Formats: sequence, structure tokens, C-alpha cells
Amino acid sequence: MVKLFFAGGENKGHLKYINKLNIKYTLMSYHGLKNREIPKTNSEIFLDSGAYSAYASGKHIDLLEYIKFIKRNKDKVRFYANLDVIGIGNAKKTLRNQRIMEEAGLNPLPVYHYHEYISKDYKYLIEDFCKKYSYVALGGMANTLKDKKEFIRYLKFCFGYAKKYNTKIHAFGMTSLPILKMFPFYSVDSSSWIAGEKFGTFNLFNGKGMKMFSKNLFKLKFKKSFDNFSYEDLKEWNTNQWKKYADYLEERKWNT
Repeated sequence: MVKLFFAGGENKGHLKYINKLNIKYTLMSYHGLKNREIPKTNSEIFLDSGAYSAYASGKHIDLLEYIKFIKRNKDKVRFYANLDVIGIGNAKKTLRNQRIMEEAGLNPLPVYHYHEYISKDYKYLIEDFCKKYSYVALGGMANTLKDKKEFIRYLKFCFGYAKKYNTKIHAFGMTSLPILKMFPFYSVDSSSWIAGEKFGTFNLFNGKGMKMFSKNLFKLKFKKSFDNFSYEDLKEWNTNQWKKYADYLEERKWNT
């Protein structure tokens, strides 16, 4: 069983279809909310700091403001992550943020990154996390790991300790079905469900996984016309296909 959190729920346009189609799990970004409070939804919410997006855009996230925000919205949020400091050599700063948040009375998920795995001083931080916490997040994988063999070695290393200490693992930005079948993730998230609206492509759950098609290729392959589809129709179609995939993931029991 894997819970798939639909990332991007802080966007009003995306949340419209999350609510309309009763999506079970939603990931929202504190940075993406841009000082707005968490909007109303029946979906279970995982709050991410949005540290990577902030880093990529040259923005700064204030830790104390993030703490205040979580406290104000604590009744709306099921899980929330530490404010990790992006970049090689910042593990110490990330650990400092974890400590400050805990001293403030919060219980954020710690985040372990690939660059800590390859570092001399912090490689075994994952064992410390798995020993101390029941739920740990793996971050930075989507944009860091391009070598599949290295990716699998990294995950085997992490899951070795997760299994040892019976720790649940969340993966940020990862929905690869072959990988999900190999490792017993508790939860994952992805914004791939909204990629179709960016590129005008159609997603399709084929009973085993997700496929993406251009409008013309979809029409040619499946004899189904989308000529009268509006932009909003496309968003609803793609969200519904990803909902089917999410249900499929939650029902499967590859690794128990």
C-alpha cells in the first residue's frame, strides 16, 4: 500500500479538482501558499516547506514564520516536513532547523537527502532518523539522481535502516511504478498529475501505470476525440486518471 499525495494543492485551480474528485491525499507547499492560510479541503494534507522551490527562485523561507504558520493551521495538517536547507554541505543547518521546530513543540518529518548519503560526515544520518522517528522523508531525488543503478543503491541503503527500525518512508517527487514495486514506501508525492495542463497532453491510467499522449496521438491510438474538450475538461480528465492510479497504488501490496 502506497499513499500518493497530489502535490500542488496550494494552487486554487488545482485544488478545485482535488475537491471535486475527492482526492484523498494532497501535498501543499508553504512557500507556494504565499502567506495564505491553508484552504478548505476534505483531503488529508501533507505540508512541505517548499524549500527547493524557494531555493530555485532565490527566495528565503523564514523558519520562525514557518513554525507560526504550522501552529495556526495544525488542525488542518496531517503531516508536515522540516524546513530543510537545500544544497551540499547544509546538513548541519537542516538538523538545526529540525531541533528548533521540535523545541517549539512541533513534530516535523526529518528529511534525508542524497547529498548526505554521499557525504563523509552525514551518510549514516538516515540511521539516526530511523532510530528516532517513526516517519522519515527522502528529498531531492527527482532532480539529483539520474543514474538508475545509483538510485537503487541509495534506496536500498535507506530502506535497510527503515526495515531495521520499522520506520515509514515518504519520497518527495517520486511516482515511478517499478521503483514503488521494489521498495515499501509508505507514501510518495508528485506534481506529474498537473503536467498535462502545462503541455496540453492527456494522461491515461491503463490499469498498470500512467501514460501520456498528445491529443492527436490519443485520438489515433484510442479512436477517442477530444476536439470539444476545454482546458478545464483536460484538467478534470487528467486528475481523474491520476486518481485511478492513486487508488491502484493504495490497493496494491507488493512489499509487506
